[in-house]
Amino acid sequence: MNRVESLIHRAIGDYPWLREPIVNAYQRVLAWVPRAEFLIDRNLVVRPGYFFGFHDKCPWPTDGKYLLAHKFDFRAPIAKIESKPVTYGIFEDGDLNSYRELGTTEAWNWQQGASLQWVAGTEHAFAVNSIVNGKPLGEVRNENGKLLQSFPYHLASVCARGRFGVSYCFRRLGKGAPGYGYHLWGKSDAADWDELHVVDLYSGRHRALLTLNEIASIEHCESMKGAYHFFSHALFSPTGDRFLFYHQWRQKRGHCIRACTQSALMEMISIDSLAQIFRMSRGVVSGKSWRILVQAMAAGITTFFWIAMGCHVG
Repeated sequence: MNRVESLIHRAIGDYPWLREPIVNAYQRVLAWVPRAEFLIDRNLVVRPGYFFGFHDKCPWPTDGKYLLAHKFDFRAPIAKIESKPVTYGIFEDGDLNSYRELGTTEAWNWQQGASLQWVAGTEHAFAVNSIVNGKPLGEVRNENGKLLQSFPYHLASVCARGRFGVSYCFRRLGKGAPGYGYHLWGKSDAADWDELHVVDLYSGRHRALLTLNEIASIEHCESMKGAYHFFSHALFSPTGDRFLFYHQWRQKRGHCIRACTQSALMEMISIDSLAQIFRMSRGVVSGKSWRILVQAMAAGITTFFWIAMGCHVG
């Protein structure tokens, strides 16, 4: 942020109902404002109308043969683009000239796309989220788009070993953090759920690991009372035996986030043992990096910043 942006951010930070429309409008204006040209010493290939998603996932498989991407009509108005499903597929060459469409999905947003991610231990299989008949669906497909597996939950993250996935309610997430939900899903009659799920991609089994009520009962604070709670931003560790996620809660007066890490993925966890299993950051979290978050929590740092974001509670 520059100095002016920082001043405005602090002034409206305690009022999310005001901050969000201002930020959205500001970002849209900047998208059309000419920027000064600058030189780089890398050979970049740019393809308008394509995007992958958040930096927490890698668009390339381990052998680098393909590149996962979403495709949209970049000449259309934003409102029209967001009212339609997005295409997903793979680039088959390093120059990004050969794109092969594999399917379409309504379960997407600009931040994370449809959570496209390669599934390790497979022959170029990838995970993608969909919405079918108004219900969430997490799918695993091969490089030709053939459906290999499906689950009645959206997959937020798949571990590096390719076995486990983490899921939560993206519809609920969209209400708490609109930029991260699936806007087309908001038109369905599907019910929200308040559970964090772990999915075994090998067997297809899935289990509710904990609920929002359970996570809110740990180190409960006054700002949580009467707030709208939701899970977000799950991410497995590089070894795949642990994952972190955000527990967020929003009130009219503000918005708080804390990072949580969890181990022993498929072990049944009772509420009595949660306090020992989870390590939490209090206050502010933004962005996701295992190295930064875990080192900070291990060092006992309970309030920390990465990039810039505030815990705005008056």
